[in-house]
Amino acid sequence: MQARFRAGLLGALQQFGKVSVVPKLLCSLFPLLYLIGYIPGAEDNLLVTPGFLAPPHAKLWTILTAVFYENSIILVFLDIVALVGFSLLLEPLWGLKRYLIFSCLVGCVSMVSVATVCFLVYVCSGSIQILFLKIHGFIGLVCGYLVAVKQAHPDSVAFPPPAPPTLRVKHLPLLVTFIALLLAIFKLVSFTHSLLSFNGIVIAWIYLRFYEKQDSSGTRGDFSESFSFATFFPEILQ
Repeated sequence: MQARFRAGLLGALQQFGKVSVVPKLLCSLFPLLYLIGYIPGAEDNLLVTPGFLAPPHAKLWTILTAVFYENSIILVFLDIVALVGFSLLLEPLWGLKRYLIFSCLVGCVSMVSVATVCFLVYVCSGSIQILFLKIHGFIGLVCGYLVAVKQAHPDSVAFPPPAPPTLRVKHLPLLVTFIALLLAIFKLVSFTHSLLSFNGIVIAWIYLRFYEKQDSSGTRGDFSESFSFATFFPEILQ
């Protein structure tokens, strides 16, 4: 048992060593912000609060810090693993500049879009509490990364055996969203996590589908049939 643990730990450290400097710095934000969160009042300046994005507060920096903030050490660990894994997959494929542009765009716009949804709910319902929800988490960017992996490897099997071979990479973004929704229904996570995950999918898909510049041809977007939005769903639902 100890030998397996040591082997797994050594393998994880080797994978972390392969990651370039910038993703390593991003990984350091998770434990750093987690510790800062214990300072009284710090969360108000780290998490997105819809009512505090507009003047006179205008805490716009929280749009970025909230992406890398988790209030659970388990989630901090899982986020680091996810960031390392996706960095190893996407940075060699895109290059560092494109990888960072995609990460900043999907992470930040996901936060803003969920805050906008909260504001619209407030306008329709008049419930002022919705303006003071705390929005944070890496799940929106994780789902965005899954969309990028789906674009590159649409028909690849998601996991090795004993996982079912019918579970493909293209199914993972909505599967993660569904799991986040279930956890929110049972009040294990905030419902904003499910909103973040779905918005991360939509924003990543729109950017990759219509706007990202292709290096080979110089055109923008990916209009291939294998990357249509319908392909995120199981074949029976398409």
